[in-house]
Amino acid sequence: MKKKSYRNIKFLLLILFSVLVSNCGFNTCPYYADLEQMEKLPTENELIGDYKLNIKPPNSVGPAELILNKNNTFELKNVPIGVLDVFNSDYKQNQKSLQDITGKWKISNNDNYELKVSIEYNKIDSQLENISSSWILYEQDKKPVILIILGDPDSCEALSFIKK
Repeated sequence: MKKKSYRNIKFLLLILFSVLVSNCGFNTCPYYADLEQMEKLPTENELIGDYKLNIKPPNSVGPAELILNKNNTFELKNVPIGVLDVFNSDYKQNQKSLQDITGKWKISNNDNYELKVSIEYNKIDSQLENISSSWILYEQDKKPVILIILGDPDSCEALSFIKK
């Protein structure tokens, strides 16, 4: 009886370990692979400029571009409707409807350095109205990187933009 009980406990521990290891939170998602935490909060002037995609995006995203302007506005070009709506994960079904999104940005110093953004969708093409979000700041090769997580963070999908 003791031997059978020991075998059952061992089996349950093996299953628990397998479930924990398979969770995305324990495995590094590909968009974090070469990114480093910023050593200091960047200035607005250090962030202003054109950004290109740093990693291959999900298939539903076009040749996206990000531009941070001097007047604290941004342009995010060639992304599907709903891509930044964290409550709506069906952006993958909207591949045919690429659009440009505009909004305002400002630097925020929380636990991580972030860009706080207010996003303005084209209300004619989208059911979404203005929403707010946070984009995490990293660096790679001494250049700023802006990471925009898509949908559920456990899905390990993101847009990663590096300054040109």
